[in-house]
Amino acid sequence: MLFDEAFVLVDSLELEQPPDLPIAGIGSLDVSAQGELLLTDPREARVSLFSPSGELLQAFGRRGEGAGEFVYPSSARFDGRGDIHVVDMQRRLISIFSRSGELKRDVRLPPGLVPHGLEVGEKGEYWVPGTMQTDILSENVLFKLDTLGVITAEYLPLANARPLGAQNRQDWFSIRNVSVVVGERGPFVAFSLLDSIWALDDVSGGIRSRAIRPEGYMAPSLPDNPIRSASALMEWLEASQRAMGIWGDGRYLVVPFAPGSYHLAESSAASYRDVSGRWHTLLETPVILGSSGSRLFTLARPIGERVSIRVFELGS
Repeated sequence: MLFDEAFVLVDSLELEQPPDLPIAGIGSLDVSAQGELLLTDPREARVSLFSPSGELLQAFGRRGEGAGEFVYPSSARFDGRGDIHVVDMQRRLISIFSRSGELKRDVRLPPGLVPHGLEVGEKGEYWVPGTMQTDILSENVLFKLDTLGVITAEYLPLANARPLGAQNRQDWFSIRNVSVVVGERGPFVAFSLLDSIWALDDVSGGIRSRAIRPEGYMAPSLPDNPIRSASALMEWLEASQRAMGIWGDGRYLVVPFAPGSYHLAESSAASYRDVSGRWHTLLETPVILGSSGSRLFTLARPIGERVSIRVFELGS
């Protein structure tokens, strides 16, 4: 089906961008219970808070390694109290801010853990997708941490996974990414190199997996020669589709499979699980930035122009 057969456009807004606070890139988008938008910009090393209508309420952070500074803020999430948790992929640090941008405290991630993202659970626990790079390599790609940053559990030994039958070559690391969204009973995980998702039941500890390749799916395959330039990398990316994230509230899920650079795409094919549990291929799916309940927040046009957000509601 087409994307707009499953989701209905309900709102459109432009994010306010003063000349001295441009949006150069989007790492993540989160939405508060009040409808405020929280955006990370890794290229500007900044986090911005917008009103539900797109007015800039607060911008904080700058490039550096001091208190309240970022090197690569990849994800930011609200917690149940409205505080803002920002994970820095390079500093390997979670910083907690008030809505006014005041730094409250830092949580140092365990040595070797490279975070790909961040989700904050109902009890304040952290779900961190990523990889562990230590002398004792962990094969797992999902880590559960307490409020102090201590790993309490880890799951999914996929760190060296690659498409079926593919060679184990260093090039895979340049496009390997783990995405997570937390539902009522636990997280759902998508892995960029595989056509499957994993559902973890945090109560029972059980894990289910399912192949979810959309129609026309082109699995990644290695080029004949190692990648040695940015142009060769882009050419390789354009020749296949990868899971570019996972969104939804657990009742429904959307996993886009896109070639090339996701935020520069106009649309993609996605795998979609509706509320009855049936899977579909969604064609002409816009670039998804975030989800909140039954709503998806999408990019109306590629980064490089004034950022415009469209809001879609799950259809009946």
